[in-house]
Amino acid sequence: MRGVGADRSFDKDLMYRRGYAMGEEFKGKGVHVALGPMTNMGRVAAGGRNWEGFGGDPYLSGWATEMTVRGMQDAGVQAWSASQPSSCWTRSRSA
Repeated sequence: MRGVGADRSFDKDLMYRRGYAMGEEFKGKGVHVALGPMTNMGRVAAGGRNWEGFGGDPYLSGWATEMTVRGMQDAGVQAWSASQPSSCWTRSRSA
């Protein structure tokens, strides 16, 4: 279930279970650090990865991110929450 669909349920347990399932999938593939969840508040329809996030409500996005991270980490995978400012550090990096 994508982020924008799961958070609309307003069900924290569902968000946790989604994160746990994602963590189990990552762990099964040998991943130790998952680059997610994405926490941008997609306000522009042309945003290419808006479907990964939790929508434009900051409160809803905050607790959906928390529950997803808790689920992923309880499954044994470190979550690296991605948002635009913190994820684009490579733009200023020189080759």
